[in-house]
Amino acid sequence: MKHLVSALFLLFLSVPVCLGQNGPIVPLDDPSLWALESLRLRGVAEPGDPGVQPWQESVLVRQLNDAVPSDEWARETLSRLRSRFSSQPAGSEAMGYRVLAGLRGATQDRHELIWRQVDAESSFQQRISAEFWFTAGSWTASFGFRHSRYYDLDPDGLDSAHRWMIRTENAYVARNGEFIDVLLGRFAVNQAGLGRTGLLISANPRPMDQISVRLGTDRLNLRTSILELDSITGDGRLTGIAGDDSVRTGSERRMLAVHRLAFRPAQGWTIGLSHSILYSGPGSGLSLKFANPLQVAILSIDDRPKNDENNGLLGAFIHRQTAKTLIQAQFLLDDFDILNGKEPASVAVDLMASRREIAPSLDIEVRGTMVTARTYNSEQAEGRYIYLGRGIGTQFSDFILAGVTLHWLSFPGWRISPGFDMLMQGELDIRSSFPRYDEADMILDGQVETTVRPFVRVDALMAAGLDLSADVGMAFISDEGHIAGASRTAFSGSLSLSYRIQGLRNR
Repeated sequence: MKHLVSALFLLFLSVPVCLGQNGPIVPLDDPSLWALESLRLRGVAEPGDPGVQPWQESVLVRQLNDAVPSDEWARETLSRLRSRFSSQPAGSEAMGYRVLAGLRGATQDRHELIWRQVDAESSFQQRISAEFWFTAGSWTASFGFRHSRYYDLDPDGLDSAHRWMIRTENAYVARNGEFIDVLLGRFAVNQAGLGRTGLLISANPRPMDQISVRLGTDRLNLRTSILELDSITGDGRLTGIAGDDSVRTGSERRMLAVHRLAFRPAQGWTIGLSHSILYSGPGSGLSLKFANPLQVAILSIDDRPKNDENNGLLGAFIHRQTAKTLIQAQFLLDDFDILNGKEPASVAVDLMASRREIAPSLDIEVRGTMVTARTYNSEQAEGRYIYLGRGIGTQFSDFILAGVTLHWLSFPGWRISPGFDMLMQGELDIRSSFPRYDEADMILDGQVETTVRPFVRVDALMAAGLDLSADVGMAFISDEGHIAGASRTAFSGSLSLSYRIQGLRNR
């Protein structure tokens, strides 16, 4: 362990000074990033690898400053988006802050409105987040925290804030170089395209404690992250406070190693291969075996010496963009029975395609996601792909979700998006006991609950740092609660307002 820590420390210090872009990272739930989703079809490039976030704010600002707007909507929206972020030259010394306060009102606590919450009631959730950061050369340090009512009301995850519903988030130290970046702290990661949920690792769980290293160039790079998850008690309970709950039963630490290789073979193309290993044991921690990005999951999870229980996943990512079209695809393999062919496969697939200007000021987006019944689950409770009760990849399993959305871009700074989603949800869940091959179907097990939800979403970058987001729709549910013949029609919607202030001082 001492040798590993020493090696990481030397790597941290060896990054060339002033070669990389410094500055804070952009939080993945920043309410203004929807604008970048539409602007990228108008020539605004994503800052770096389109399959990995977070990005550095300075790199994002550079992309926004280099963009050439194609029409009035893009010009005004780009201007408003620029105003949401600070900027400083690489290598400068600077300090700054950003504070965001928001309020969300909705018909249920759960944020994913297509998954209707049982006995849903009106919900009001306030949020205050703050970050204070400074840069010097290639170094960046940030202290951030968040107060959120959602910590307490989240129907799927565990409450992650103990005192005053405040939790340290976006707190880290980073060193950025031309070929090596190192980031140590608590922050969220999403390995998917902008606006998509990463199948291997996403921003769905709370920000997690981790050390992340990127090696390479924009054309070819390798990323390795080691994350600390919540421990499990000796009697198999994931409570989030195993240290308190395990006085009599003991506890096991859970860690996650994620590796990703990305390659850009040509302009507009990005291809990514990735794998992760969730490993656990009474003495688990930073592991030389699993920190090695060339220890491919499918070949190493059962190799000897096997000092930890582990669960491996394999993934792939494809990104293709032309002047008017964007296509993204993700694939994930959890388990595939090669030897006897009796056990159903555990896989996940996510597809999305966007097309610009199918009519004046009108874009279209088509999307679909499938996660089989056993994906993210494990025979051992400690191997389930969750963190504080929330999925590290997707929040749900055993479902098929498809939808179409039109984006009307007529008013600068506004996006109006009518569309519909259709969800088919089976009875199994990530947190359910792992079923044997003869106890459950590959996907859509048991009585399938079906939800069709037409909606209208509105996103807006308003003046003086005010952001608005609204989602209004009707849910038509059949076989509700997986009960044959049960049906319901229910209004569902949400309205979010947020306001930010920020400051920057260069030396």
